[in-house]
Amino acid sequence: MSPSSPEPREVVKLDLSAGFVHTMLINELPHVVVRPAVEELGLSYPAQYRKLQSRSWASVAQTATVADDGKVREMDVVPVRTFLMLLATINENKVSPEVRPILVAFQNETADAIEAYWTRGQMPARETETHDLAPTTVSWEQAAAIARLRHQLDVTTPELRELLMKGGILTLTGRPHKRWEHMFWPLATRWEIHESVIPQLIAFAGQIRRELARAERELQMSLPMPLTVLADNVRQIGGTR
Repeated sequence: MSPSSPEPREVVKLDLSAGFVHTMLINELPHVVVRPAVEELGLSYPAQYRKLQSRSWASVAQTATVADDGKVREMDVVPVRTFLMLLATINENKVSPEVRPILVAFQNETADAIEAYWTRGQMPARETETHDLAPTTVSWEQAAAIARLRHQLDVTTPELRELLMKGGILTLTGRPHKRWEHMFWPLATRWEIHESVIPQLIAFAGQIRRELARAERELQMSLPMPLTVLADNVRQIGGTR
């Protein structure tokens, strides 16, 4: 366990393709404020904190930060390496489908985002900057084609939309849920998908399809045998005597 840092630190929120990570610099090394990230995944922070305390690879420190209300509060922070190791221990099946893209973003993008800001001095994108210029987007038809050709997920455009609806990314009208609007770009008559999040959305859709198929198999196995099938089996057994 690392010692506490005595001076209040600046917290910088870095946006990822899904969710965001709170970071600060301690002894010239980037650290992650761990509690907001854990809670964003819908997990128990006390349980994850106990896990960190019991792991030899974990380094946890407490540092003072100035909150929005001007008060100084203590926060638990970890080095980037510890944060990524913690993420690797989280079973994706223990987080809800709607937050799995956040877990994927944490795993795939945290190190790059922190290096870009704290090492190369690249400012995180602000919401106003994001909307000044139209980003590179992909239509639903293109997304389905990418899923088939590059990710071996055999889906049509309607099937891809349906999987994302069942996974909680889209509403029943096909509009993104407010929590996930940052992954899409609104046009006059439709929403298109940010190119950078295509792999995550396709992976999520594939996971939803596998879960639905598994649930259907389990349901079929739990159903009683229809009486007509049972009668046919009895007649076949009787005929072999």
